Amino acid sequence: TFKPESPAIQFATRHDVRGFAAVELAEREMHKYPPFVRAALFRVEHEDASVAATLAADVKSAVDLAAAQASLPKAQWSALGPAPCALERAHGRTRWQVFVRTRTVSQRSAIVDGVRRSEAVKKAIGRQRARFVVDVDPVHLL
Repeated sequence: TFKPESPAIQFATRHDVRGFAAVELAEREMHKYPPFVRAALFRVEHEDASVAATLAADVKSAVDLAAAQASLPKAQWSALGPAPCALERAHGRTRWQVFVRTRTVSQRSAIVDGVRRSEAVKKAIGRQRARFVVDVDPVHLL
């Protein structure tokens, strides 16, 4: 490993699953990551970087609208982005994302369903022949 001091490596060398879980769960709670929140990742992919960025902004607008239509207080959800994905280019496409966190499954569902039903998003994605991915409880953000 390049980081032998990493807590994960240190716990693994001691076979300390409970210790690792306690530290990891505390970190996840502090940073508001699952299982303490519900998450959804909206990703847009297109050959043209500026088109991908514009479509991701459209998705963010749809997220905001869906949350407003569901009467979700801003303290109960957050959206990060739009921003380029960590792996910005893949298979000849530029990838942008919007990451949403909510407190409950029903709040996340309201936002995800609202974005999926958004005629503006459907039309923009279809018109540009872009790829649109919705990942509920994403395992990674690459």
